[in-house]
Amino acid sequence: FGIAMSMFKPLARALRQGPCLSFAMAAAAPSIRPAQTHMRGVRPFHSSPLRCAKGMFQPTAPSLMGMFRSTTPRLEKLFNKTHDWIEVEGDQATLGISDFAQSELGEVVYVDVPDVGTAVKGQEPYLVIESVKTTDDVFSAVDGEVVAVNEALNDTPTLVNDEPEGAGWIVKLSGISKLPADLMTKDEYLKFLEATKE
Repeated sequence: FGIAMSMFKPLARALRQGPCLSFAMAAAAPSIRPAQTHMRGVRPFHSSPLRCAKGMFQPTAPSLMGMFRSTTPRLEKLFNKTHDWIEVEGDQATLGISDFAQSELGEVVYVDVPDVGTAVKGQEPYLVIESVKTTDDVFSAVDGEVVAVNEALNDTPTLVNDEPEGAGWIVKLSGISKLPADLMTKDEYLKFLEATKE
């Protein structure tokens, strides 16, 4: 037990000096020599005279975790004054309504989604949402052609209530036109809502 402790202490001390594992092992077990080191003309094994400069093996930016992190930029939703949002990726866009809009509508009972291939005009309504309180048009911020619809809304229209800015998206467009200059970021949209309350 005493021998084990005598080997452990220098190992721990060496590891605290840096991640030079081979040097740490050599320092931890100075009495262990390979058999051939006692042969004539063969220099005994000792820890390297090199020293680990503090921080020389520490990862630099980007960090090790950053190497495994996705490099895909996070898409940003932009909001219209008509309380709909658009999320653009290349020449395609996903459309939906804001959380404020769904709260004003109340429980959604039907979403009249357009067919794939339908041409959509910017700043014009492209579908109707029915709720327990009212029926309302939903507008698009851009021109484009419908290439996908959220089929889940057929069976679960309340997805628009539960996740209006996520799983409750409505359609995807391709070949979209230029974005209007007056679209707002989420923070700007929230400030716009506050201003309209006053």
